[in-house]
Amino acid sequence: MVALKSGIQSYSYVLECEASFYVDMISIVAKLSRYLLGSTDSELETSEKDFSVVDLLSSLEQNAATNESCAPSEIEGSVVQDLSKDSCCCYRVGVVTHVHSDYALIDDEVYCDLKDPAFRNIKVGNKLEYLAFRLRPSDEWRVKKIYSIQEENWENSEPLIEKRETLSRSIVGQVMSRDGRNVIISDKLKFSLDDVSCDFIPVEGDWILIDALVELDGSIANLEGEILHLFSVRALRSRIVTGRITNYESTGDGLVDKSIYFSKEVCEPGYVPELCDEVIVEAIESTKQSVLWRALSVVPLHTSNTGQHNYNKTKAEQKKPVLESISVNGVTVTPAVLQSGELKIGEEKEISVTLLNTGQTKQVVKFCQFLSQMSWSQLRLKSPSIDKLIVLHPGKSFSYCFICHGRYAGCHTEKFRFVFKGFKIEIAVEVRVRDDSQSNNFRNSQSGKMKFDTLDAIKRENDVSGRLLITGVKPKKAPPFVPVRIGQYVVPKYLWQFVYTVESQRKSGIERSESLTSVVPYLSDILSFINYSDFFHTLLHLEEISETIKMRQYDLKNVTFRITGPGAEFLALEVPGLAEKRPSLLVGDKAIAGLSSNKGMEYEGFVHEVYQREVWLKFNKNFHLAYNGEEYDVTFRISRSGYMRCHAAVDLAVKNLGSDMLFPTTVTLKSPQLHIDDDDDDEGQHQKRTSSTSSTKDKIDFARRKIQWFNRNLNIYQKKAIKCILKGEARPLPYVIFGPPGTGKTVTLVEVILQIFHLIPDSRLVVATPSNSSANLVAQRLLESGLLQPGDMVRLVGYRYLEEGGMPEDLIPYCLCAEVEQSHLMGRHRITVGTCVALGQLFIAGLPRGHFTHVLVDEAGQALEPELLIPVAGCLDKKLGQVVLAGDPQQLGPIVSSAAAKEYGLGESYLSRLLHCPPYLRDTAGFPGTGYNPRLVTKLLYNYRSLPEILEVPNKMFYNSELIAQISEKESNEAKLLASVESILPSRSSPPAVVFHGVIGTNYQDAECPSWYNPEEIVIVTSYIQKLYKLGLTTDQIGVITPYQRQVKRLRDVLKQLETSIPKIGSVEEFQGQERMVTILSAVRSNAYHIEDDIRRALGFVSSPQRLNVAITRARALLVVVGNPVLLARDPFWRILVSFCISRNCYIGCDLPVSIQNMCDNQLDNT
Repeated sequence: MVALKSGIQSYSYVLECEASFYVDMISIVAKLSRYLLGSTDSELETSEKDFSVVDLLSSLEQNAATNESCAPSEIEGSVVQDLSKDSCCCYRVGVVTHVHSDYALIDDEVYCDLKDPAFRNIKVGNKLEYLAFRLRPSDEWRVKKIYSIQEENWENSEPLIEKRETLSRSIVGQVMSRDGRNVIISDKLKFSLDDVSCDFIPVEGDWILIDALVELDGSIANLEGEILHLFSVRALRSRIVTGRITNYESTGDGLVDKSIYFSKEVCEPGYVPELCDEVIVEAIESTKQSVLWRALSVVPLHTSNTGQHNYNKTKAEQKKPVLESISVNGVTVTPAVLQSGELKIGEEKEISVTLLNTGQTKQVVKFCQFLSQMSWSQLRLKSPSIDKLIVLHPGKSFSYCFICHGRYAGCHTEKFRFVFKGFKIEIAVEVRVRDDSQSNNFRNSQSGKMKFDTLDAIKRENDVSGRLLITGVKPKKAPPFVPVRIGQYVVPKYLWQFVYTVESQRKSGIERSESLTSVVPYLSDILSFINYSDFFHTLLHLEEISETIKMRQYDLKNVTFRITGPGAEFLALEVPGLAEKRPSLLVGDKAIAGLSSNKGMEYEGFVHEVYQREVWLKFNKNFHLAYNGEEYDVTFRISRSGYMRCHAAVDLAVKNLGSDMLFPTTVTLKSPQLHIDDDDDDEGQHQKRTSSTSSTKDKIDFARRKIQWFNRNLNIYQKKAIKCILKGEARPLPYVIFGPPGTGKTVTLVEVILQIFHLIPDSRLVVATPSNSSANLVAQRLLESGLLQPGDMVRLVGYRYLEEGGMPEDLIPYCLCAEVEQSHLMGRHRITVGTCVALGQLFIAGLPRGHFTHVLVDEAGQALEPELLIPVAGCLDKKLGQVVLAGDPQQLGPIVSSAAAKEYGLGESYLSRLLHCPPYLRDTAGFPGTGYNPRLVTKLLYNYRSLPEILEVPNKMFYNSELIAQISEKESNEAKLLASVESILPSRSSPPAVVFHGVIGTNYQDAECPSWYNPEEIVIVTSYIQKLYKLGLTTDQIGVITPYQRQVKRLRDVLKQLETSIPKIGSVEEFQGQERMVTILSAVRSNAYHIEDDIRRALGFVSSPQRLNVAITRARALLVVVGNPVLLARDPFWRILVSFCISRNCYIGCDLPVSIQNMCDNQLDNT
């Protein structure tokens, strides 16, 4: 209602403004007509006689501006950039003074672009009549149109210059065709998408509005003369609607509500449409496929109804009595649903069903059919044989005896069909199986610590008035150099109040959004350069609030310290959950201790040592001396340094990078920084250096080089990316290495680093990653090349990480810590590798902009945008430097704790957002192949990780089926390992590399933890692990991925109880960037209600295509998915995987309803 009232108010403002506008328009048009007709009316005042068209238009613009000022700020999109006041347009006569290969100069000052076919025939000495313009007084003059060319200039006359007026206006047109990157509107109007700002890729039939600068020509009715410059292109009309898929063809073309055309290319990555799916569509006006609208994006809202199944019903519904019998054509079958009761694993039980002929004629059972695949069925017919002819006379009955064999834990339903002469009868057989050996592990605990009180935590966090804080002793002294001071960026009180209100009133997501935008109105606007700083400062504050509240869960009440350490200088504190990193504490973290009875004084302590169960703290010396076993309340505090650096980076980005790097709209080509010969030369590879200096001849000739590859195994796409980066023709726009799973993204980046290091002697590189593990990987790969000497590279680390002991031994000699004495060397090495946050030390050290020439970021898709900006905005001069981003926007983005911050964009990486900016948009018409501008993006296509069958599903869902598997399905180590475990997989002609094991489990939640677990899936996963071990696999070859921490813990507990080695078990986030020979996925969810809750809270696998993509691309040889197929198939992304497994005969487990089978058939047709 608020939005509706605002819209009505806006409309009334528009009406008032238009009325005023037209009154002024009448007066001005009258004057304009008299001027054009040459009126000599004596009543005209002198000022009117001397008036110019520009004066009229300026008056009109001023009135329009006055009227616009009364309109609400929400009205956007109708104001065209007006440069007519600053721009200049002239009719000129001049002489060609210089002609070069791609341009010419007229009178030594006017630039003429010879790439235009109309200008190619001019020569030095030609006399030209032409139209020239410039947008601003500081710009150079450019030729727009040549009226005539005289071969020789016989007269030595001065150049003729006649000023023309210009006008900013919008031009309506329809795209007639495309020619590469050129968009053709008419014979006279065409443009290149590289030269204008356009936030979508126009295609034939689209109606567009072009913002242009035109020559003002009084001889033409609408005053519009020559088009001088095009600024931007936008859709003439657009709308966002919800609708249903009404048509979808195997070609990838479809319709929404029979009125909006779409193609598979515009669908959300991972989504394959199906009839009746409900979708959200952003559409523009376009006469495409005989409809009036074309979709720019299609996002699934709800999937088509794949049929309800009792597996998804509540427990109360499942307890309802089943049908006692079913009657068809006088034959009664009792019971209609056979139930095995509860079986143990391996137990067998006989059950029977009776057929009774209640009619007046005999009935004949011709044969019977199992409707489940026998390879995974838990049911067999004992008597009679399945094909035996049975005659039922009136009043007679016959019984069929089945044997149920408990093979899989959980609830399973199988179908059995009696085929009579002329009709059929189907019954269901429910088999419930439990594993007694695990039953004690899955009792729903009713005890544990009390539920965390979020409201109380918020109150305590903000109740600091009147408290005196006694400072403690940090592990290390401040660095010896004088740092650049960055702001504190303290979280505003009004945001704390907002969070408190949302929690106290238990507001829904929509209500939360409305409350937030009322507190911070600019969050309701689209992110732009104008609101960029405020936007991200607010989102970072929300994230800090969320992380602070999470840390308060680990507050300790009435605890005592133990005096310990050499010289009794530390106080040891036992911290429950520390071994599981709940909380995750590092050296340097802060703890606040206070007496419950004395809230006026608190003591600050710092963590100096972290052990398995306890931390060693150091408070003020007087606190240690006075401590005598008293009980204290202890609160842990998150480190704010990372947030402060992110805030500072946002401000630096606005100041140093500007809108052309944060919101690029066009590409301005530069001369290559290196001229690269296209012929590859694999002969004479670079040898290990004996000196870090290059010869004088090398330094002179470095501008043109034939690349000698350090890694001889690079493929054509990797080499293409490296060459384009070395040329750097689109600088300062970041170059993107789009690296899908297993395509050698990091290998490519390492080669880029080595090539820049050797080919550009004055280069100094910063290599950034979001995590220490990925930074270590890049540093190790650089060292393994054998091409760097000590001193060439440094691994910049924080003291806390160094003290934690996680640094690989081979990197320790290369480490530099900002908090120790070598800090004066920071930034002096040719290559500095570190995390984005740690590299903030380079800016704090006061190093000038431009000190570094290149910033390269690996795993850029996993970094928060402000986090990534720390090295980019803090280290680089955009006029001189180059940025390279390597990552995959189709995999997991940054981890964000705050739901509000994630909703408003903090969870989208700079890499992902950049690929939605005009120069980076995929355009298959303009760039045949992958569709990306090679000067900006290279998509790597060769996959070196997985067997082809594992790659097939994610390739179709997320990568346009462009990935090319390089792992042999016959001769590779992966294929041999798969063959060795064939005995535990579904039977088919060749062992399946992907298996879906269906199980209808139950979801449980312990009282002390809000996370979920599924006992039936735990049993199946444990069974697979044990069988794989028996077949010779080791712990480092197996990985188990599950989205819930409680499932992780329960799996570890069960394996420990069974005395079975524990492989890596963790969340999707913990596996990103990793791989295993065998990956087992446990989806956990078996309840539809909880699925909806997960979607609201962004948990689990469902409705998270990026999380699903990462999960199914970790396996090299075998992927086993354990989950509820009926429930998961309701998700538009999961249903593709379920369909694939069923169609490839690699599904095993619970029976599937007919609706799922039909869905699979539809999916196969669509894909």
